[in-house]
Amino acid sequence: MFEARRAEIPDREAVDFLGIGTQKAGTSWVVGNLKAHPSVWTPIVKEIHYFDVLHANTGRRERLRVFDKRCRAALESARARVPPDRDVIDYYTTFSDPGVAFTDDWYRRIFGVAGASQKVGEYTPMYCAIGRAGIEHLRRLTPSVRLIYLIREPVARAVSSLSMMSGFWRTRSQREIVDSPEFQVRGDYAGNVPLWDEYFGDQVLYLPFKQIAQDPLGTMRRIESHIGIEPFGGYPALGRKNNSFSGKLPIEADCIATIRQQAEPQRAFLADRFGGAFLQMI
Repeated sequence: MFEARRAEIPDREAVDFLGIGTQKAGTSWVVGNLKAHPSVWTPIVKEIHYFDVLHANTGRRERLRVFDKRCRAALESARARVPPDRDVIDYYTTFSDPGVAFTDDWYRRIFGVAGASQKVGEYTPMYCAIGRAGIEHLRRLTPSVRLIYLIREPVARAVSSLSMMSGFWRTRSQREIVDSPEFQVRGDYAGNVPLWDEYFGDQVLYLPFKQIAQDPLGTMRRIESHIGIEPFGGYPALGRKNNSFSGKLPIEADCIATIRQQAEPQRAFLADRFGGAFLQMI
């Protein structure tokens, strides 16, 4: 299982595909289906957060805690074997080792255990907002990567995001969350999309959120074509909703007003960049 087949290929890029955005737009749905494809390999953790930890100052310690928690069962199983599976132990220990984590070698190693013929990648929605320095870093590390960027209507996306973050950040008020740079930058299509266009052009597949519900199989066919894998008939979660927070928490009136105000220039940008038909599908 843990033969370093991909890692043995000279000059192989770190990943073949990445999901880069955006939060609360169907990213878990995409990953849940891609994991079932026999030609795709993704790590045990959906969101690696490599580029945003380095370039957007997002929670290095928190990510290491998540890695440690997610890898614990695999580590316990490997240690219980007779003799212990040292390769598995070494691999999963690396995830949360602060001495090596969040370096290019660490990031490559996460994907190096996949089969040579498999497409590898991960989906971290915060990547959409890593800025010019982060995008330049990503391009140096894996210049041929294929990117997936889900676009959701700005107000609906922000409301769902606020509901989720309110559950995570119980010590912060809704107003504090809405005013935080991390919250605002995730939905800043006008600031983020042009940078990805500039550096990656047609390597970015932009998908409207509503297309997932209206044509789930067609959405996966577009993703398959974009990342270079054969059509698959065994997707387990085409009709499933993942991590939906819309309508679960009452949103304060002043926060809704701010969200709607911030959304106006975003909708104008999306209409100009993608056209009216695309806008109707977000």
